[in-house]
Amino acid sequence: MTIATFALFIIAGLYLAVLILTIVFAVNAKSTAGRVGSILAGLFLLLVVPMLFLVATFTLRMESNHEAPRTGHSTVTGVAESVPSPQSFEVAAPTAAQAPAPAAVASAPERPVPPPIVELAGEPATSEPSPGQWRTADTEAFTANVYPSYSAAIRPLTAGLREKLAEKQVLQRDEIDGVIDPESIVVSASGSSAVSLVPQITEQLSKLFPGVVVRSVGSVPAEPTENQLSVQLIVSAASSQPATWDRQQVIENGLLTCTIQSAQRQTSFQAFVTEKPWVESLDQFVSMYPQRNFVVGYSGELQSSEGQARKQALSDAVRQAAIHFRGKPYAIIDERHVIDRFAQRLSRSYGDVWREAVLVEVPGQEQVSVARMTVEESFQRSYMGKLTQAVGMMVLVIATILLCLALNWVTQGYYRSQLVLGLAGVLVMGFLLAALMIA
Repeated sequence: MTIATFALFIIAGLYLAVLILTIVFAVNAKSTAGRVGSILAGLFLLLVVPMLFLVATFTLRMESNHEAPRTGHSTVTGVAESVPSPQSFEVAAPTAAQAPAPAAVASAPERPVPPPIVELAGEPATSEPSPGQWRTADTEAFTANVYPSYSAAIRPLTAGLREKLAEKQVLQRDEIDGVIDPESIVVSASGSSAVSLVPQITEQLSKLFPGVVVRSVGSVPAEPTENQLSVQLIVSAASSQPATWDRQQVIENGLLTCTIQSAQRQTSFQAFVTEKPWVESLDQFVSMYPQRNFVVGYSGELQSSEGQARKQALSDAVRQAAIHFRGKPYAIIDERHVIDRFAQRLSRSYGDVWREAVLVEVPGQEQVSVARMTVEESFQRSYMGKLTQAVGMMVLVIATILLCLALNWVTQGYYRSQLVLGLAGVLVMGFLLAALMIA
């Protein structure tokens, strides 16, 4: 910092000296061409060079805002993924042996929380969503490649069910091309995970088929009679593995199949599920870990690529965890603090879109206090550096003025007019450069 300031003073001094000589040459030039050339050179020094100084200083200042001091920053950016984003309903083999359900007391994190970073965060847009929710929630009409729970897959599976069943000829159409509703619907479920979904799908079917009797028949699927639909839920648990946020907790990756059968035909709908309890029930998830501080970042509008959705989700988490100092937000988390992700591809007739959520563990209060102190120290150093530059520039201007006065005394006032013009240029440029340093 000292060397850079000293070099800046030398450059400014040479600049002022060249400016004075240019003004003197413009006054003493014997020919018109010499005067025009000197005047053009003086205008270049008075207008163009200060603009270059201004642009360079602004650029360096913008870069310094993005390069904030970090406390123990690591280059490790890898994040453990609980399951790869599936492109089909194929499920990878389990990476760990199955374990019993976790105890009531949650375990401590497997790795220490990375120390906070300290960098100036971007100002949030006024249209950003509130923490803890998707901005675009009405996505039931889309087909997703994965869902965060079996419960979350029920409504998309049953969306537009009447028309789907008519297209598959499970339900018939009348003379005016309207779908003929069945007289009754029976629901069965196979497996404990599927049984818990029966009340939810029964409620959805009652809304889709108003006036139709919908009832549960247990775990054994019923053979449908005439004008009756049989709905069966089957959960195929393909793999299980330890959760990235708690190695004692096991999460399940599986396939939810909804088979609908009439007396003549049947069809099936499927949804891949990887359990992410923090996506839908953050309050319940956080209550299991009272000693840890979690933040969930959600992407904004549906994005055209997974990378854009991931970037927005992380930005939302950074905004939620940011600390404020002198009216400016400072980020304290980055990619290293992400412990789990949920990326969802939504398929539409005219293209696919993405949305994502990230689970971030925020450093403890003690580490955040250290980060706040680092921000304050950085601000003080920056302010003192600007003040030192401004004072040095004023000293240089005063020294130049004294030098011009000494030259006027030595020459007995013979070049007084030239020296007055030089002093005026020095004063103007000195004040401009000092104001530029302080700004």
